[in-house]
This record gives sequence, C-alpha cells and structure tokens, in this order.
Amino acid sequence: MEYVKEKIEELDKEARKLKTETLDGGFLGILMKSYKSVVQVDEISPNSSVIHLSVEYEPISQQVVAHATPALHDSLSLGFTNLQSYLVAHPELYSD
Repeated sequence: MEYVKEKIEELDKEARKLKTETLDGGFLGILMKSYKSVVQVDEISPNSSVIHLSVEYEPISQQVVAHATPALHDSLSLGFTNLQSYLVAHPELYSD
C-alpha cells in the first residue's frame, strides 16, 4: 500500500471522534469497493487513552473476504504502531 486518500466525514474534537471514507489508494479497488472508518479516543486518565476503531467495507467479491480481513488487521496494526511511535517522539503535539 503506497498511499490512502481519505475524506473526513465528521470530526468532533470535543468527543474525540473521527469518521473517514477512503476515496483512493489503500485496498480500494484491490480488495474493497468501499471503506469507511470511525476512530473514537476515550480518555482513561490524564496519561492514558483507549482507541476504539470500527471499519465498514464492501469487498470486491466474496472470494476476497478471506484475504481482506487479515490484510486490514495487519495494515491497521502497523498504522497504530507507527502512530504510537510518532506520538511518543513528539509529545509537544498533545501535552499541555
């Protein structure tokens, strides 16, 4: 996966919620006809949060469903690992 172009459908800073739709790139056109996601960040304590992610997608065909789920899982895991590394390296972006 080289790139992903997304449209923000909803951004609620107060609720810490982001809804997006993939327009181009990623697995779109390869494994999926459509792909939408919702990310919700819930603060557990001043130094800890839980991220909830839901994904809705339409596979290109039923034959690719078995490939789409593991591919999504691997891609999302890598994405969150990279995000965590970035945030740890740049605390000035979110600390008071």
